[in-house]
This record gives sequence, C-alpha cells and structure tokens, in this order.
Amino acid sequence: MQYIGNSQTKDIAYLWVKSSEVLRTKLDPQLFSAWIKPLSLTSNNTENGKNGTTRLELIAPNKFCRDHVERHYRDVISNALSDVMGSSDFSLFFKSHDGTIKHKLSPSLPTKTISTLLFFLTKVLAASIA
Repeated sequence: MQYIGNSQTKDIAYLWVKSSEVLRTKLDPQLFSAWIKPLSLTSNNTENGKNGTTRLELIAPNKFCRDHVERHYRDVISNALSDVMGSSDFSLFFKSHDGTIKHKLSPSLPTKTISTLLFFLTKVLAASIA
C-alpha cells in the first residue's frame, strides 16, 4: 500500500496504526499510553511541499502535549513513520486540537516580556535592600 501522495483518510489512519505499533515496541508502556496513544495523524495534501513531499500533521489533544511530544519524541516518531512508509519523503508538523501549529521547538520570549520581567525583578531587589 502506498502512503505518499495518497489522499485517502483510511491510508493515513492505517499508517498511524502501524507506526504506533512500532512506537509501542520502542517506548516504555506508560510513556506510550501517556504521550503517543492520544495522538492522531492527518495528511494535508493541499500543502504538500514543492518537491513532492507529503505534509503529515500529528494532532495532539492540547498545546502542552504537542510541545512535549515534539520536544521528546519527534525523532522516534519520524523514524517509525519512515520505517512503515519505506520512505522519509515527508514533512512532519505538530498541531494541537485548537489548530495551532508549532514550527519551533522552543520559541523565545518576546522582548517586551523580558523587559517587563527585568523591571519587576529590579523593583523587588530594590525594595528588599531598602
């Protein structure tokens, strides 16, 4: 069965079932149940890459889960998908049910937030010295 470029939902569902089976053998059962089992996989064929790669989206139940899975399990998930597909010709994106897509592993704080924190810390230190 070919997965790359196939727009049928059942193929993507089958791909995730088989990839999950691979992940189940590689991860501790509790970690698998907590972090991998709640995920689902979709393919956004309208946003396939210019070079013909398929865009796969891993959907997490919330942002916290999305961030944790991307940070700790991105490589093992990508490897499992590659093993099942027989190809690494895909792009993997992490998404949460609220629709937000995370492109970076650890976004930096906005400059204004850092400035506000520094101002607050300065005031607290000044008050404790006085």
